[in-house]
Amino acid sequence: MSTDPGQGAAFQSSHVESIRRCAQHVRLWLGATGLGYSGAAREAFVRAHPVLFGRAYEVTLRGYDRWRARRAVADTVDGFVRYIAGRHERWISVNRLIEGLAPCLIGTANQQPCWITPNLGAGAQTRLRAA
Repeated sequence: MSTDPGQGAAFQSSHVESIRRCAQHVRLWLGATGLGYSGAAREAFVRAHPVLFGRAYEVTLRGYDRWRARRAVADTVDGFVRYIAGRHERWISVNRLIEGLAPCLIGTANQQPCWITPNLGAGAQTRLRAA
């Protein structure tokens, strides 16, 4: 254990920043898809991010429910963000992103943005054009 008093503050600051970036990603994704936060939206978010959650998305969703029950956390965007923030931060770190949006929100020449999914794609695009 470190005796450096600034180390705890640095960790806290880093943790808060991780949660902020994760919350930004989730909220932008919800806005782009036109979905309000719900169990269906949470499942769609997890399905839209197999790099973060794997293809067995049910495991993540069950883990979230157990985590919430153990900690008496309400099922809200903020609660979900707190649950996935560590995983999200590791993903950001591996991709060497310091600032800015999660790359999946923008898409690439080879990959559509994460908010365009087979089940949500056309509706999300229509809602974005209308906005």
